[in-house]
Amino acid sequence: MLLDTTNETLIHDLYFTEYAWPLRGARFAERFGNNTTLINLEIRFPFINYLALGFPLKMIFGNIRGHAFVDVGAAWDNVSEFQSSSWPSRYGDQNNAYSPWITTAGLGTKINLGYFLLKIETAWDKNKNGYSKPQWYFSLGPDW
Repeated sequence: MLLDTTNETLIHDLYFTEYAWPLRGARFAERFGNNTTLINLEIRFPFINYLALGFPLKMIFGNIRGHAFVDVGAAWDNVSEFQSSSWPSRYGDQNNAYSPWITTAGLGTKINLGYFLLKIETAWDKNKNGYSKPQWYFSLGPDW
């Protein structure tokens, strides 16, 4: 089951061949339904203005930006799921309280490598025990 946080045999690394807007910090398919919403709040700031590396490769990076973010998302089939604290049957048997909402927070950096951006992010899922272990995201793309 994808929602089992104690199972160490679950897939830990995922590769996507098409772009998807992530809820960074949440497990893949943690919530699903016919209706979804996603809110991303991101604060961007200058992180490293100039970085020159010497040995073994001479490289110069500039204009490296950082960002802090909060992602909030929900997935549901029926509006009544927002008033209930019991898990819908599509998730199987669960013994904790249910909410269609997921809240995550994290930090990241975006490095301009000429033709594309390297994004490195880490995020934590807010759960009943506080926060989850960090999840790391590495991606290359043209979008800021």
